Amino acid sequence: MATLREKIVTAAWWGIEHELEIHYGETRPIPLGRRLPLTTDCSGFVTLCYYLAGAPDPNGSRYSGYGWTGTLLRHLTAIGPVDARKGDIVVWGAYPGRHCAIVLEADDDPLLCSHGQERGPIAIRFSAECRYQPPTVAWLNGLHRRRSSMEALAGAAPDEVRDDDDPDAGRKERREERQDAPAIRAEAADHEEQDGRARPFEDCREP
Repeated sequence: MATLREKIVTAAWWGIEHELEIHYGETRPIPLGRRLPLTTDCSGFVTLCYYLAGAPDPNGSRYSGYGWTGTLLRHLTAIGPVDARKGDIVVWGAYPGRHCAIVLEADDDPLLCSHGQERGPIAIRFSAECRYQPPTVAWLNGLHRRRSSMEALAGAAPDEVRDDDDPDAGRKERREERQDAPAIRAEAADHEEQDGRARPFEDCREP
């Protein structure tokens, strides 16, 4: 039986396979469903993948149709890059964020699903996406929300969707191997040509 993380990744690959029918635009409410063609932005596509997987809304709004990079940063728990797993989310830019993507494969240079321009969603390595994004990077556990201040005072644990069937869950060995690997540094760079076109920054602003 597929885990939630596997279902999120499957939904992201579905988007990549239908790239020509998925367009870029800051559309709200966020389109939720497999009806094609559709128009959405980076945070909208992340939200759609979680919806299709049956996972909780990563924006914490119960799929109201609204959300952006800022709600992802506010709602989800930050993790270290070595702890990122498939289905987690990476956000570039200091709060409120500039662009986000889903982790497809977690390794030394994670493979991501990114929808930041008309050409997308695409599969792209973290190091390659960093050439076009701001240097500040946040890794987020997509299935683990932050505690509220009241919960923190009460000592309550944050809600977490357990993924006990995930073979990657809790594997200390994998984390140690990745900690020993050379760190990937996210650096801002001049826009470079990709397929003859410059890849622009995505502007994820609050609607």
